[in-house]
Amino acid sequence: MRLLKFLFIFCLSTLVASGQAPAHQNNASYLGYTYVNTPSYVTANIPAVANKLQFDYATNIIILNVGGLNSSGQINGGAANYTSLVLFLNTIASWEASNPGYKFQVFAWMSGDLASTDSNFIDVTNATVTANIAAESAKFTSTTSSGSYVAGANRTFDGVLIDFEPAGGTSTAETTQFNDLKSMMDGITTAIGPGKLTAFASPQYSATSSNRYFWSPTFYYYMALHVNYLVTLTYDTGLTTGAAYQSYMESQAQGVLQAVAGEYWSGGTHPPPANGVKVLFGFPAYPNNPPNHYADAETTQYAGLGVEAGLTTLDNTALANFGAAAVYLTTNGNTTDGYASWTGDWTNFYNYWLYPPGTTAQTISFAQPATPVTYGAASVSMGATSSSSLAISYSVTGPATITSSGVLTFTGAGAVVVTASQAGNTTYAAATPVSRTIVVNQATLTLNVAAGTYQRYFGQENSQASPAIAYTLIGFVSPDTQTSSTSGAPAFLGADPQSPVGSYTINAAVGTLTSTNYAFNPGNATATLNVVTDTGSGAAQAILFAPLANFTHTVSVPLIAIASSGLPVTFTVTSGNLFASISGTTLTVSAPGLVTVTASQPGNSSFGPATSVSQSFTAQ
Repeated sequence: MRLLKFLFIFCLSTLVASGQAPAHQNNASYLGYTYVNTPSYVTANIPAVANKLQFDYATNIIILNVGGLNSSGQINGGAANYTSLVLFLNTIASWEASNPGYKFQVFAWMSGDLASTDSNFIDVTNATVTANIAAESAKFTSTTSSGSYVAGANRTFDGVLIDFEPAGGTSTAETTQFNDLKSMMDGITTAIGPGKLTAFASPQYSATSSNRYFWSPTFYYYMALHVNYLVTLTYDTGLTTGAAYQSYMESQAQGVLQAVAGEYWSGGTHPPPANGVKVLFGFPAYPNNPPNHYADAETTQYAGLGVEAGLTTLDNTALANFGAAAVYLTTNGNTTDGYASWTGDWTNFYNYWLYPPGTTAQTISFAQPATPVTYGAASVSMGATSSSSLAISYSVTGPATITSSGVLTFTGAGAVVVTASQAGNTTYAAATPVSRTIVVNQATLTLNVAAGTYQRYFGQENSQASPAIAYTLIGFVSPDTQTSSTSGAPAFLGADPQSPVGSYTINAAVGTLTSTNYAFNPGNATATLNVVTDTGSGAAQAILFAPLANFTHTVSVPLIAIASSGLPVTFTVTSGNLFASISGTTLTVSAPGLVTVTASQPGNSSFGPATSVSQSFTAQ
């Protein structure tokens, strides 16, 4: 047992040291009546209990049993009961002063009987009785109230919890009693004044039962509008297995929170409460009491698992009124009296509520890989790790593939995003994924014209040469090829369609070549291009005469034509000569009409006559 206790404390300290926040904070614990009438018990236990609750179990709400009310609405026995109540409050105040930043909300828990057959039946329809209850409440929350139970204390109670049972039912009388309970809580709120809190111990939830130990959605919704806390009495169910109790707690969490939020009804008829009310779910930790309470079924473990499961099904509106858990009941945590013990119920509370299975946090460490890289770079291992030591899984977007072990291979140029994930297990929650981006630059291909001699006719593009001018691209990443990885064609520079007949040195340029994964770098290689006439004879020549655009008459325009021989071209008006004339290479039109101009080159001793070329236009 000592070894188990040591291991528990070691694990707890490790988690606290890691800075991991509990899944649920601001929890509550009921404390037993001994603290109000036994000074030595307070002195011996409260400092340690306060440490445990705050630092180990994220519990900062104490619900202290201050006794029951009689039929007059007053504490049974009165102030004579409270031989250590002020000491209790002063010890809490001293602890708070010694631990700056940590405070408790301390509630005075008053119980009462609403069964009319009981000798201490509290008739909440009686205004005198409810006024007495309000006055009793003020005696716990004020040092100056008449007959204060806490006069001389360094702090007071922060609020009161009213635990009147049975408070449910569906009959007219039971509904009237419920409405009087709401009014009573309003009276208590007024009596204890601003800054103090009210809580009501709410019965089990049922949308169908008429049993007085259950509340309907209507009762839950409307009482929530009158208090700061509802603390559910979700035990004494008679369930005999943990699985059954876990399922019950799941449904209680769903039903209660949906009812309080008004979601039980449709059409917006019940808007969510605006008073900030919170629901604390009762977690049982008290002695076995069949047939109502089976202590091995109704436990903090199954309560925690059940409520946690219920919370996951709710939307944000319902979750807005969720508070935490309230453990019933702690004496000093060290005894074997059947109430909550540090090594039993509170350990389960820790393991199944504060840090439930699958919620221990983990993180991923993932160093930024080298970037940028060039397409064709070697594969690289990502090397991400998790703080839990669980295996990392990888995913990738962009031009790359990755193996299950994290080996990344680049398949193209662009942005590659690698994401490292860890899904968690029964102990660890899923880690927040971490992504890293690697920029992959294009590889470079060297472009060269293929050596050789090529030929085309005057006036043609170089791409029309015969044989076709060849080129090479060097630098492909396997298994890429020119066909699979590029499109378009290079341009060949050194001669253009207007270049006269002759021999030219040409080289390659990028032209319309494109590629996703490659850039192009023209090399220094050259080839020879012969430009010849279209007759194949050196004595022939051809004329290149561009079309003429329409223009307005009375405007003179220059005429431009080129003979492949380099000899001068002459122009004549062959249509429209009544109003058009040519002087040298200048055309003048004096009136609108169709004009045709013919370019001619008669040849000389080296070149035969060129075929004349005509162009027509309309003068405006």
